[in-house]
Amino acid sequence: MKNAGFVILAVIIVGCSSYNAYLTYQSYELANSAKYGVLIAYNKAYLERYGYLLEAYKSVLTEEGVPWEAVEISALAGTSARKLAKTKPAIIFPDGLLQSMPEGMQSWSEEYLVNGGNLAIIYDPGVKTPKGYFREQGLLADVAGVNYITFEKLGEKAYGVGCLKFNSERDSDFCQIPPGKISGQILLTGYIYGQLSYPVARNDQLRTIPEKNILAYAVTPQGDKYPAVVLHQYGNGNVFYVNLPLGYLKAYSDDLPLRALMRTFLFQIAGIPHLVNANHGKGGLVINWHIDSSVEWAEIPDAIRDGILNKNLHYSIHITAGDFRDKQGDGLGFDAYGKGRHSAELFLRFGTIGSHGGWAHNWFSNNLEKENLSDSDMELCINKNRTCLEEITGYRQLEYSAPNGIHPQPITTQLLEKLGFNSYYYTGDSGSAPNRTFYDGKMVSPHVVAFPVLPLGSSASLFEMKKNGFTEKEVQQWLFDVVDYTIQHRVTRLLYSHLHDVNNYPQAMRNFLKYIEKKQAEGKLQVESMSTFTKFFYKCLETEVSCRLEGNSLIFSLRNRTGLKGVTVAIPRHGYERIVQTDLICAEDDNYYYLTVNEDVKEKSIRVNHN
Repeated sequence: MKNAGFVILAVIIVGCSSYNAYLTYQSYELANSAKYGVLIAYNKAYLERYGYLLEAYKSVLTEEGVPWEAVEISALAGTSARKLAKTKPAIIFPDGLLQSMPEGMQSWSEEYLVNGGNLAIIYDPGVKTPKGYFREQGLLADVAGVNYITFEKLGEKAYGVGCLKFNSERDSDFCQIPPGKISGQILLTGYIYGQLSYPVARNDQLRTIPEKNILAYAVTPQGDKYPAVVLHQYGNGNVFYVNLPLGYLKAYSDDLPLRALMRTFLFQIAGIPHLVNANHGKGGLVINWHIDSSVEWAEIPDAIRDGILNKNLHYSIHITAGDFRDKQGDGLGFDAYGKGRHSAELFLRFGTIGSHGGWAHNWFSNNLEKENLSDSDMELCINKNRTCLEEITGYRQLEYSAPNGIHPQPITTQLLEKLGFNSYYYTGDSGSAPNRTFYDGKMVSPHVVAFPVLPLGSSASLFEMKKNGFTEKEVQQWLFDVVDYTIQHRVTRLLYSHLHDVNNYPQAMRNFLKYIEKKQAEGKLQVESMSTFTKFFYKCLETEVSCRLEGNSLIFSLRNRTGLKGVTVAIPRHGYERIVQTDLICAEDDNYYYLTVNEDVKEKSIRVNHN
């Protein structure tokens, strides 16, 4: 989503006086502008070292359709908090970028909250003095209710590691954690790794916080508990404190915590209007079948007969096309050019065929893992697989998945971009939404979208679930819960397995496929391929959006040179009237009205009135 009309910082600072003049100008703009949206605050002193954290937040908010503006903290401090609360109802104080803040930010934040603003305090804002020394108490500790810097008391032990444990399933649901990412103890988990550990502050509660306000704790290996996600009302607004470095985690291939908690803060707490980055605002599901070898030849007719391959459900079917699997000459490959060609052509009726690695499944992944392949070798292998499948399908290969999940970043994605792919299955960012992933502090590619796999605990495929002891009832419940999650939150998720894995849970899979076919027929769900979702993902990114207050109305202005059909605006129900227009498809849930453009126009203005 392009932020048309929002100030994106591109300032060349020439001396202190010119920068102070800029801050004065930005303060004036903030106080007097009718532009409506979210602020991300930062301290310019930290940009050189931690600017990538700002990029991480900006990327997620843009992908989630949020109208945002980045603001220097000194400019924010010079703006009327009371006036700002009317047009900027949510402010994010991110990790890393605000370790030092102006002394007056506590009283400024209090005034902002009293006047109805909503504040997200992430990890470490105001933990240091302007000279770089740790404070005895975080500058916003009284606002958060938690002192999140205890260096005076604990020294280097003020920070440690801990697992994120939610108080209840209700709390993890509220924080938009998808099914399967929480273990039986309500701990956040990851594919392969199981229980995840995160950097956390050993913080102190400044007052007794009601248990209902602590949604999650950080639990250290020693069993100590520290508040990790806290929500409480302050004046007429809300404070959302998170004891995790969300921007850092996103920047190093763990997108979910930042995305889920920002969606919670902005959509469920602050009620921010936004674009829904899904076609017609519906939840989406990618079912990604990996076809590795000749083992699948016998499975395909059975899958068609049993309805596992269903013409009403558009799958992403990724094939490793070569004639060998483990070593040259073993004859175990799918052999799409030869003996497997008929089998490959059978898939054409059931979705989009994509490319699974570089010609030979296990040979390619093993050599990647051992670093035996040069960049040019990788390119030759991937291109060989792609070319074979393009000859069979008659269309360009846009989708990719890595055999055994071996996807060295950033080189693999850069090769995919060079070869014309637009999307790929990814074991990083597990459980999260399709996104432009970051690796080692940088966005890997602005043009190729990662589709993270959604696991059940540490398992992703049905084979792994069986190996790890999940019952058919447990697997079916998880599959149904995933569908309900995508529908409820209007998000997209990817599930992956192999056709021969279905034999481990045949009844669960049949029931699941009937369920998603029913939900799709009801107009609540889209089951589509990666490349299809990617095209709409970029349609949303390329849509220019401005949001402003005008009298008693909120006005959304949309522009996209390729057309706006299917673009959906979410307007909070609280405070706004429901509108009915013949040129908009209108839907609603407990929190939002969803207004979808139903004509192929390039510009659209949507006005909603306060009630």
